[in-house]
Amino acid sequence: AEAKRSGTPVIQFLELDGQLPTVPSLMGPHQIRNAQLAVAAIQMLSKIPPDLPFKKGGSPLFRKEGLGEISEEAIVQGLESAYLPGRFEILSKDPFVIFDVAHNPMKIGALVDTLKSSLLHPRGGPGQPHPWGVPARFTTVIGIKQDKDAAAMLKSLDRITDRYIFVALNNVPHWSPADLTKLT
Repeated sequence: AEAKRSGTPVIQFLELDGQLPTVPSLMGPHQIRNAQLAVAAIQMLSKIPPDLPFKKGGSPLFRKEGLGEISEEAIVQGLESAYLPGRFEILSKDPFVIFDVAHNPMKIGALVDTLKSSLLHPRGGPGQPHPWGVPARFTTVIGIKQDKDAAAMLKSLDRITDRYIFVALNNVPHWSPADLTKLT
């Protein structure tokens, strides 16, 4: 109501309908939600009239002609080619090695959920062998900064880990391998 009285532009966001025009390249249930949000944001931003007086740092937020329509082809290309270095990077399939920079309990939880949903239960469903020979449990190599909740992170990882290799981190305060071993 205050925005309306003052003439401040208001953008109303709609619920995500869950429809994506393709399967995103980034793996995991959380990446599906991220992709849905990105598509919804693109759809909403493309509807902003070009003359809306948004300013950021004194310059227009959008070009004078507005953001314009973004084609479904461009959205599909973006979703299919998205890449985040250090996020669920499959470095090798034989032996199976992934690299992920998950650095807090929430990110570790997303990593574990991705492993369980995307790799451990392939299209054939639970109990079916994975076409890549992905193990059901892993050896986890991990170092943890001192300011992180190591116990919560390891508790999540315990769901998929048979063996830990704890490492020291360079140039930052960190949990020692001995202290991490005590938490398992």
